[in-house]
Amino acid sequence: MPSPSFRSITIFFSNSRAGLFNNDVGRGPEYLRDRGIIRVLRKKGITVHEVIVGSVDWALGEIVCTFELMCRISKLVRSAQDENSLPIILAGNSSFDAHNVLNMPDTMTLGSFDAMSLSFMGGLCFKALLSSVPGFGAMDLGKLVHVGLRDIDDAQRRYVEETGLSVVWGCEWPKPNFEAELSKFLDEKKAELQPTLVHVDADCLNTSIDRANRYPVPGGLLKADLVGSLQTIAAKSMPLALMSKQMLSSDE
Repeated sequence: MPSPSFRSITIFFSNSRAGLFNNDVGRGPEYLRDRGIIRVLRKKGITVHEVIVGSVDWALGEIVCTFELMCRISKLVRSAQDENSLPIILAGNSSFDAHNVLNMPDTMTLGSFDAMSLSFMGGLCFKALLSSVPGFGAMDLGKLVHVGLRDIDDAQRRYVEETGLSVVWGCEWPKPNFEAELSKFLDEKKAELQPTLVHVDADCLNTSIDRANRYPVPGGLLKADLVGSLQTIAAKSMPLALMSKQMLSSDE
């Protein structure tokens, strides 16, 4: 399959967390926008379009709001791809992630809705609502690699291992070789034949770099690990979209 050739980048700013606009980590996208992410890219000669994903009516409730945002973003991403523009989504809520996001409604104890995001992607729960998202199709989780996972209890870890999900585990010591382990998984999955979505949660980074949000966990990726891993993905697969989330603004 030939590599895609994009004419531009379209950045979608979704400043919501669980449907609440500019709340908690939902402020992260605006923080990046205010500090010139678009200006920096344009200085490199890249054509950049920006789209603000509007707020939804919180009175509808967290679940409905979340799926409404999914529907909006799905349509916007499709439109960007039709224009041969690389979609980059900067969002407050859903990879590279410190936390387990393969929870199910009947087993989750944390109460965080986005802790089920991989279960959504796999079509394992909320199936009726997922069917309302334009273009949704359940993903084979065997094609996914989760990099940096480390904040997980024993029961959750057993479940993740039973699903066969490929994980590059985060750990304080000995420090993992994230890039090498990711490269191995990409080779096993023949990723060069696959279109790829790259999802980066800011808390995948090591706490020695900074506190990305309220949920810092030691044992994550250093800057060189993340940059090297993204370069490996670009070299060994066909990235079609990028999503980043879970970063607080500086006043948090």
